[in-house]
Amino acid sequence: MNSQMVSLPERGGDMHVRRWGEGQPAIVLLHANGLNGLSYRRVIEPLAPSHTILTLDHRGHGRTSLPADPENLRDWHIYAGDAGALLAGQPAPEAGWTLVGHSMGAVISLMVAAAGKVPVRRIVMIEPVVVPVAAHWLARSPMRGFIREILPVAKKAAARRAIFPDAQSVRESYGRKPFFAGWAKGVLDDYLADGLLPDEDSVRLSCDPAWEAATFAAQGHSFWDALDGAMTAAGGDVSAIYAETGSTASGTSRIRLAGQGVDGTVLPGSSHLAPQEFPGECASLIASRLTE
Repeated sequence: MNSQMVSLPERGGDMHVRRWGEGQPAIVLLHANGLNGLSYRRVIEPLAPSHTILTLDHRGHGRTSLPADPENLRDWHIYAGDAGALLAGQPAPEAGWTLVGHSMGAVISLMVAAAGKVPVRRIVMIEPVVVPVAAHWLARSPMRGFIREILPVAKKAAARRAIFPDAQSVRESYGRKPFFAGWAKGVLDDYLADGLLPDEDSVRLSCDPAWEAATFAAQGHSFWDALDGAMTAAGGDVSAIYAETGSTASGTSRIRLAGQGVDGTVLPGSSHLAPQEFPGECASLIASRLTE
């Protein structure tokens, strides 16, 4: 694995990228809101011996230094634009990229493919965020500011503590929280390695709580439009891994996804954070998609 900062002057700064392994098909892993690329180390390591894998830290996350103004965030197109610009500057695999995205990253993978600026071979979505159409239209209306006030996950993110005395105090605090209780051994440490930045005599979360909250509320994009474009770009090779409980893709959404050609699999025992809870199982499911 190597780590580098890639300059994207047209996007306003630098994007942090980690490269793992060597081999085809080449994979790009797009992470969930509030996390970072290294949070998926335990998913990546079983795949790296046979595949080139890139992990990106999205704008406002990890070590990426692209500007992140929560007041101006309306949708997730800015994330897709960043990822597309980054990939456009990389040597393109002959058969195209395999995009693997978790949560927000799953939606971004669809947007990147739909934009048509980089070649995409297939897409594997893990727990895509499929919001009700009403939420999409509310986010595009003059009432969009109220979403942060009424959406529970956004309210919780906004209230998150951002600054701690040191990394160990974060580790101890998070280790006691139910949210992290189901994570596989070592995953919390992976997350914190790129999830904390020095702040004078303290450390702070690299994803500012205000930005995380704004991202949850920024639902002005259309999942279904992105899916339509991605299905065309990837030749219909779009699949999904769903949580058994607490999924962000409802039963109704899954039926519609299946009707549009998305092959879905449920990972037993998992919640929305399936890659952090069951990284080995997620890696196996991804690997199975690469051979189909």
